[in-house]
Amino acid sequence: PRTHSLLLCETLTENVYGDRGQLIKSKERKVFLLNDVLVCANINFKGQLDISSLVPLGPRYLLKWSTSLPQVEVMEVGQENSTYEKENIGEKSTSAKKSSSSVPYHNKMCLGPPRLFQELQNVRKDLQVVEQITQLIGTLHGTYQNLNVAVAQDWCQALQRLIRVKQDEIQSANKCLLRLMLMGKPDKSGRPVSVMVLFITPNPLSKISWVNRLHLAKIALREENQPCWLSPEEEKKMKAPFWGPVLVCRMPAFSAGVTEIQLGSAAHTPVQTSLLGFSAVSTSLPQGYLWVGGGQEGGAGQVQIFSLNHPVPRTVKFIMLDSRVMCVEYIPQKSSAEEEKEEEFRARTDPFSSARPAVCLGLQDGSILVYGSVDAGMQCLQTFKSPGSQPVLCLGHSAHFLFAGLQDGVVAACTQNHGGLWDPNTPLSVKVGTGPVRTLLVLDDCIWASCDNKVTVLDSTTLQS
Repeated sequence: PRTHSLLLCETLTENVYGDRGQLIKSKERKVFLLNDVLVCANINFKGQLDISSLVPLGPRYLLKWSTSLPQVEVMEVGQENSTYEKENIGEKSTSAKKSSSSVPYHNKMCLGPPRLFQELQNVRKDLQVVEQITQLIGTLHGTYQNLNVAVAQDWCQALQRLIRVKQDEIQSANKCLLRLMLMGKPDKSGRPVSVMVLFITPNPLSKISWVNRLHLAKIALREENQPCWLSPEEEKKMKAPFWGPVLVCRMPAFSAGVTEIQLGSAAHTPVQTSLLGFSAVSTSLPQGYLWVGGGQEGGAGQVQIFSLNHPVPRTVKFIMLDSRVMCVEYIPQKSSAEEEKEEEFRARTDPFSSARPAVCLGLQDGSILVYGSVDAGMQCLQTFKSPGSQPVLCLGHSAHFLFAGLQDGVVAACTQNHGGLWDPNTPLSVKVGTGPVRTLLVLDDCIWASCDNKVTVLDSTTLQS
C-alpha cells in the first residue's frame, strides 16, 4: 500500500457565494495536503472536558471531502475552463462531494469575489453612461448651474478613481483567495461535474505556499518520479516530503537543429521584482530564469535563457557569442543601502544606465561578459579579457571582487567600482598550480580553488594563501 506523507496543513476559511455574488456562508476548515490526496475537514470544538487531564483537549476533525491530487486544479484569474476540461476528460471521478459549501462550475470562471467584480462592472457601465451624458451636455445651447461639461467631467474622473479602487480591492482579495477546481460525481449522462471550492488563506504568502506545494506534489506523482528500486527495508521507512529530487520536465538545452554543441554551464537567476507584485492576476511564486551556456570546441558559443515562470519553461532569449561559454555566474542584488549608493553614482556618471550586473559569462577565448538581468532587458554591460587571455573555466564573486579560475592555473580577481561593474585594468592574480583551475568556492572571507589534486584556500581581498 502507498505511504501517505503530510506536506502542508492549515486552517483556511471557506467562502460560499450565491448566484448574485452575495456571501452566503463563511466557515473555517482544516485542509490537509498529503503527497497524493487533498483532504478538507470540519473543525469540531465540542467535547467533554477531562478535568483530571493536564493536557487540554484540542479540536476534532470530521471529514468533509477528499480527492486525489490529479483531480485538483488551482484556478487563477483569467483561466478558462477549457484547459481543465481537456486535461481531465474521461478521468475517474473522486470522492469529492458536491454540497452547498461548493460553487458549481458552469460555463464561466468565478473570478475572485463575485460581489467585487459585479460592483466593478456596474461602475464601468455607469462611466459609459456618464461619458454619453457629458457629450450630450456639450451640445446644450444655454448655460445652467451644475449642468455643464466641467461638472460632468468631474463625475467621469470620480468614477475612474472608483474603478481603480475596485481593481485594487480585487487584486488584494485575489492574493489570499485560493480557488480549487475539483472533479465531482458524474451527472446522469455520465459526464464528470466540476466543483469550485473557494478558500481564503491567512495571508498572501500562505496562498503562494499552497499553490506551489500543490504543483510540486502533482509533479511528484508522475511515473518518472516514482522510485522503482527501493528495497523492502527502505519502503517501510518514513521519509520526509520530497525526499528525493523531483523531475519537473525534460527539454533540449539549445534550439533544435543545432549540432555539435557542448553544454558548458548553467545558472539560475530569480525574478528581480517584488514577490507579491509579480503579477496582477496571480500570486504564484515566480521561479525566475535559467541561463544555459555552451558552444563548439574552439568555435562559437551561445546562451539560451529560459523563463521558469510558466508551467513549461519557455525560451525568452538566444545570444550568439564569438567563443564557447565555459562558465556562468549569477550576481545577486545588494542590500538597499548599497543599491542607493550605486544608483547615486550611476545618476552622476551615466544617467541613462540603470541596469545592474546579474550574470557573468566566462568564455574559452578569455573574455568575461557581464549582463544585466532579464527584467532589465539582458543588456551586455561590460566586456574584458582575463590576464593573458587565458580560457575562463570558472567564476566566483564576493561583495567587492569578481574571481576567475583560468586554464593556466591562475586565480585572478577584479575589484568592483562604484557603478557596480568591475575594474579589469589592475587585476590581482596568483598561481595556485600547473593545471587548470576547475572550481572556485567563495566562503566568508576566503576563496577555495581546486587545481590538479589539491585545494588552495586564499584570502578573498589579497589572494594570499
